[in-house]
Amino acid sequence: MKVTKFGGTSLACSSQILKVKNIIEADEERKVVVASAPGKRFNKDIKITDLLLALNACKDDIQIKQDIINRFVELITDLKLDESLINEVEYYFNNIKEDVSMSEIVSRGEYFSSKILASYLGFKFIDSRDFMIFNDEDKIDFEMSKREFFKLYNDGDKIVVPGFYGRDYKGNIHLFSRGGSDITGAYLSAFLEVSLYENWTDVSGVFSVNPSLVKDAKTISHISYDEIRELSYMGANVLHTDSILPCQERNIKICILNTNAPHEGGTLISDVSNNKSLVTGIAGKSGFASLTMTRRNIQSDVKTLYKVLEVFDVFDVLIENIATGVDTLTITCLAQSLKVNIPEIIEALEVVSDSKIVIDNNISLVSIVSKNLEGKFDVISHIFEILKINKIKTRLIDHSSDDKSIIIGVDDDNLDNTISSLYCGLNNMRLI
Repeated sequence: MKVTKFGGTSLACSSQILKVKNIIEADEERKVVVASAPGKRFNKDIKITDLLLALNACKDDIQIKQDIINRFVELITDLKLDESLINEVEYYFNNIKEDVSMSEIVSRGEYFSSKILASYLGFKFIDSRDFMIFNDEDKIDFEMSKREFFKLYNDGDKIVVPGFYGRDYKGNIHLFSRGGSDITGAYLSAFLEVSLYENWTDVSGVFSVNPSLVKDAKTISHISYDEIRELSYMGANVLHTDSILPCQERNIKICILNTNAPHEGGTLISDVSNNKSLVTGIAGKSGFASLTMTRRNIQSDVKTLYKVLEVFDVFDVLIENIATGVDTLTITCLAQSLKVNIPEIIEALEVVSDSKIVIDNNISLVSIVSKNLEGKFDVISHIFEILKINKIKTRLIDHSSDDKSIIIGVDDDNLDNTISSLYCGLNNMRLI
């Protein structure tokens, strides 16, 4: 059995949904389908999820309601489905009360998309609210969710499930982070212990670099779980980072495929990589900041380091990198996570470190991901030579202890240039 998840572009209009049906019917193993909310039909179109977010901000906006209704009605009509679905859509959006939660409103994109797809395929609809259960730490309670799922699912069922949401212990709808339909598919794959989790999107696999930055970017035919997690986290947006572990822990292979070109190979993700290139890929993202504390022998003061980290924990700030010198301690983190409490964080850090804090904003991190950089001094030297030739100033450098990546910090406005320069330089040396 296979679990198949289809992204928003695959479900944006009736012609795309016909492609989805043909893909599912081409393989009897494709019995469990996860659906996203309808995406863009054309370049300047608006995703259903974004319309729903706008509606949440202004629940009595008649035009936004009608735009959302029209999108779903168009699908139902074009696919010649039962008019009762139109009635359900219209009733819901015309009767939204002011106290309805943002999570419920936004989840209706996946909900109605899945109902439409289930009706078109002739599959059973199972609402993810009825079995995907979040605990108090905002994580999925695996065992409880699995038990609840098998109360609804019978062996051999052909089902469609909405991605992106579940419920908390109180029964309220709770969302994953954006792109979370990938996570729903991963957990279903784990519950059912399937042979393969297929993630259908609008590209034919994972690229070794962002193709909008490099014209001739290569696709990666085979990549390991660890490599794809690193690339996804650092900005390669083909697959949600949190969707990988549920499959990795059970050795369920993942395949990234293109709904518009189903016969192209795509990218296979497993416990090993058959990629012959030494450097697997390069990705990066902006929006980081560093905080530097300077004091004599701060590096050797373990108690101070402990207290500094405790401050970050108290204010729920995710640390990306820690760098030390004899007299300096620099911590890099997401700038957004600092903004709300920045005065309190600075004050607390100054007290526990007995030093003034220097903040450095507008930092981007670039990750060069490789299967194994251990002893590959030529790769490392090439990286620094490329940076030198292109006059790229580095803000931080971190060679991971597992020899799987090198992280380089640069100015935000130099992010794209750094990625493209490194990729083209390493590719010309046949290292990618």
